[in-house]
Amino acid sequence: MSRKRARPGALEISDRDDAESERKRSESEAAAKRQKTRPSFTPGSEFDDEPAFLDQEERHGAGSLLRALDYFTFFDTRTLEMVPFVDLLEGPQLNTVAVVGDISVLEPYDLDPVDEDDDDIEQPHARKWTPVKITGITSLVVDYSGVDANWVHAKDTITLFTERATYILACPHNDYIPSYEEGYVACKISQFIVRKALECPGWKTRAVVERAIVQEWEGPLGRMLNIQDMRGEREKRIRTLLGKVRDNMDRRRADGDDAPTVEDFRLVYAFLNEVAPHHDPPRPQLRVMPTVSRLARLWFRTPWESLNVTAPTVPGQKAQPLEEEPLSTAEDFFRIDLQEGVKPASATLAVPFEQESKYRFACTTEKRNAARYKEMRYNGRVYEAHHVVKILGIDPKTEENVLWYARIAYFFVSETGEKMMHAEYFDRACAEDILDKFGHEHEMFVVLHCGDVAISSILGAPVKMWSKRTTEGLFCESLFNGSGWERVSFVHALYNRHGSCFVGAYTADRHAHLITDERPTNHTLRIRGHIYHEHDFVYLQPRVDDVSTIAQVRHFKNDGTVDVTPMTRGRKDGHAGARTLKFSGDRMNIPPLQIVGLCRVVPRPLRDRDLDDPWIFTARDVHQWCGLCLQAEDNLVARERQFAQEQRKLAMLDTYCGAGGLALGLERGSGCIEAKYAVDINSDAAKAFKKAHAETLVFNEDASRYLACVGYQMGVNDIDGAPLPERQSVDVVCAGVPCQGHTTLNIHRTADDPKNCQILTALSFVEKYRPKFFVLENVVHIMSWQLMARTTGQGRIRGGIQYGGLRLVISILIELGYQVRVGLLNAGMYGAPQNRRRFFIVASDAEHELPDFPHPTHAFPKSLTLKIPAFPEARPSWPVVESTRTGDDYDIMRQSPLCVPHPTVTLKDGIGDLHKFDWKSSERRPQRPVDAFLCKPKGCEPTFRTPYAMEPANEVQARARRDSAGITFKKLQHKTAGFFQYIVENVWDIPYSRSEDRESDDEGGDYRSIDQARRRQGYGIGDPVGHVARSGFSAGKYYRRLRWDRWFSTLVTEVRPTAKQSRVLLPDQNRIVTVREQARGQGFPDDFEFQGDTAAMHAQIGNAVPVPLAEALGRQIRAVLMKKMFEQTPRKDSAD
Repeated sequence: MSRKRARPGALEISDRDDAESERKRSESEAAAKRQKTRPSFTPGSEFDDEPAFLDQEERHGAGSLLRALDYFTFFDTRTLEMVPFVDLLEGPQLNTVAVVGDISVLEPYDLDPVDEDDDDIEQPHARKWTPVKITGITSLVVDYSGVDANWVHAKDTITLFTERATYILACPHNDYIPSYEEGYVACKISQFIVRKALECPGWKTRAVVERAIVQEWEGPLGRMLNIQDMRGEREKRIRTLLGKVRDNMDRRRADGDDAPTVEDFRLVYAFLNEVAPHHDPPRPQLRVMPTVSRLARLWFRTPWESLNVTAPTVPGQKAQPLEEEPLSTAEDFFRIDLQEGVKPASATLAVPFEQESKYRFACTTEKRNAARYKEMRYNGRVYEAHHVVKILGIDPKTEENVLWYARIAYFFVSETGEKMMHAEYFDRACAEDILDKFGHEHEMFVVLHCGDVAISSILGAPVKMWSKRTTEGLFCESLFNGSGWERVSFVHALYNRHGSCFVGAYTADRHAHLITDERPTNHTLRIRGHIYHEHDFVYLQPRVDDVSTIAQVRHFKNDGTVDVTPMTRGRKDGHAGARTLKFSGDRMNIPPLQIVGLCRVVPRPLRDRDLDDPWIFTARDVHQWCGLCLQAEDNLVARERQFAQEQRKLAMLDTYCGAGGLALGLERGSGCIEAKYAVDINSDAAKAFKKAHAETLVFNEDASRYLACVGYQMGVNDIDGAPLPERQSVDVVCAGVPCQGHTTLNIHRTADDPKNCQILTALSFVEKYRPKFFVLENVVHIMSWQLMARTTGQGRIRGGIQYGGLRLVISILIELGYQVRVGLLNAGMYGAPQNRRRFFIVASDAEHELPDFPHPTHAFPKSLTLKIPAFPEARPSWPVVESTRTGDDYDIMRQSPLCVPHPTVTLKDGIGDLHKFDWKSSERRPQRPVDAFLCKPKGCEPTFRTPYAMEPANEVQARARRDSAGITFKKLQHKTAGFFQYIVENVWDIPYSRSEDRESDDEGGDYRSIDQARRRQGYGIGDPVGHVARSGFSAGKYYRRLRWDRWFSTLVTEVRPTAKQSRVLLPDQNRIVTVREQARGQGFPDDFEFQGDTAAMHAQIGNAVPVPLAEALGRQIRAVLMKKMFEQTPRKDSAD
């Protein structure tokens, strides 16, 4: 817990009431906390001396741990009188000064993109404070460099150094505040000026600082700063401090060191009343394209310039002032004008439809036995089927009269003789539960709601609704289905028929598993909307978290049951044994609803490329096959062959490529996507991508600078000699945008973190290249990205627009003309031995159908709910069984797939064929025949004669080794990071994990099993009776073992026993996971070579998208392209 009180940001000037209430709440909370928890003491009180205290604490190697110093008082050791803080800044003899206060260790911190929902992740917790007296002060430093990313503390720190430790000053003792205030205010204002000079290039005058400084809450003082703090003697001290900063920067530049430019410090020069020398302006950090900028800039509390975000001006247009951007008036636009209402009048129906709807499963409100009409006269007007009309209705939330817009499906007469119509409804893009404030005020979405409405509810003439985006009135381009926005032209062409309900047909097709079954006829049976034949191979509904049984249909019986023969799977050998089926010898009668899908079983041995499709099986000794299905299989194989020959390769640009997990998976899964261009600022990651994609142009460059070169008309045609792609040369854009700004474990995150804007840069690539498909991946908590929010404390963000970031991203893609689908996917459900939930956006242009998210292929017990809070009606696109598991304190909702072809891939399945070895212990001898190798600080690289310990034991291992023929053990990168010897001995102390019960979380032990005499040396774990353990620091969270019968926890960038995700010890080996074992967890093939040192390799793997998950997405894109090639569905471009 930080001792620095929360304060609103300097730019939060507009909402003074909120700031004032936040200030009062902070004051009262702080006062109450001090009264309850703080003793009253003076410099003469008894305290532990610093040396004695430090002897009881852990050491970080040979250096010092960083600590916070709170409730402190500086005093003269000779007179015991308090020393004014301003005197300390002016350089007194520090050897006669001491300080007393409370001390707490600050935790090491890394910005791993972990899954916050993972039970294995350590969450922030309170720290223990101990009163100590500190002498031997060597220096007191006012820090102008901002946040030190390696430690947990706030910006603009004041740091105290001794010979043995480093302390961050938090809050002074109440009695010391008067002596502390003068110097502290000068420090904080000078730090504020320097920080804003670097963060806000547009701030170049003193006046803008004076307007902002009054909103700075200073917890140590218990008040807001004010303009008087910048007057008189305090102004002189501020200038003195700023002068020292300027001189220091000048010296660093003269020495050739990396330092801010003169231009960066123009605000500093303004306060020094000096003229800054001319210097070229610095390069902006982030760039976006015009449309993205126009839609996004209004929704950030901090101005664009302060975030260093720029956008080019569109040629021929002038940049519009911020205040002239249009605001939504949706509430007024759509509320009913009661003067428009009319009394019901007689209605005439004419021109009946000639035939019944062709869809067997329509909506429940459709009257099947009633005659339907396509034209009606009412109040002197003619209304036709497919006209859009306004309907008087009641808002269920407000119970007020409102207007609903609806499309007429058909007319009919009710059983009571009342003239009715069947209505298919629209909803506003700016509706609260859709895009809210981010939706276009004139845009309508088709929604999956329909109903029977009396004709007397119609108000006025038919409404003209445009089918394309326009400024002339209402328009509708998309259907909103709960989690996706699809082109109306696509779905209407598939489901719209005269005399039928489009909504009912669409819903029946997407949710056929909920439809009533039919009686069997002529050796066929329709179940859940699908027709099955005798001798078909089918999936049977599994138990929760289990794999589906495969069976062959023998006969559809007259009593409604189905006679089936279950199949057994072959052994898990290295090729396709688990996919080879044979009869079990049993027969059983089952209810039709137990059949949940058709299984693709081919009458031939499986080839290597067949293993890339998890839905293909083969069978032995089968004598009866369904002739229709065999013919369909032959046709499918022919189409696949034709598609592979005729489909043009789609060129892909990976904008934040990393090592290339997302790109590799999309390539392998689709078979028709080729990574042509890639961008990443990390040199090791860029080298790894290039090593795996020799023909790809890889730009080791910041994505914003790359965008500037290709999108800002700079006249730049290449970067370092590599030609830049033209707009028409990119068909697919993918982006695994850095996520540290969104993860809740990032306690340095702020409401307007410039890192968050990188997702806007990714969208700008879409605006620039207009690709056919776009894929974006990020952490789960990007769904909760709040815009216009405040940072109220360390890592705490409050207020703002809930789910605003997600809705903004979707609205930008829709504005650019894309169909959009959003969802959560777990890598374990697609064949990766890892629990990793991630958020995905898939988008396609108007010419291609929007891909569905892939159906899970593997059972996975961690398949929790995949619902999206911003869109409560969102559901997975595959059939699920919802169940509830009772936890210790609450019930957990689970959504398990209705059909699962493969079992869970466990840790043993993923890495069981790799060589086992231990780190060599200096204190004990191994009791079993496992090779041991010395672990040095730079790493542990064992030596084995062969790359593998055994032949592949299953399909997962076989696929990983498919292209690794001739690989040497060294190239396999089966090596670990390095540690000091005491860490090695600690690992040997941890008991081996037990695998008796999959539901049990018992992994065998944690750091509490370490020898007590050695705990004092452990960085981050400590003596159980020491300061850290007394505070309950990470009890049971460090030095944890994996289990062979389970899977990896969310793999992160830092692999060590004391990391946030510390379940990295092998179940029965005394070491952490190797680079190759971690890569297997992400689904990388064994011939994939990572670059850099071991730490860089782990970072490349931890940042990657799991390859099996990306392959599943690639298969969905391939399915859309095949459908487009062979079906060529006619399209309609009108919504009315």
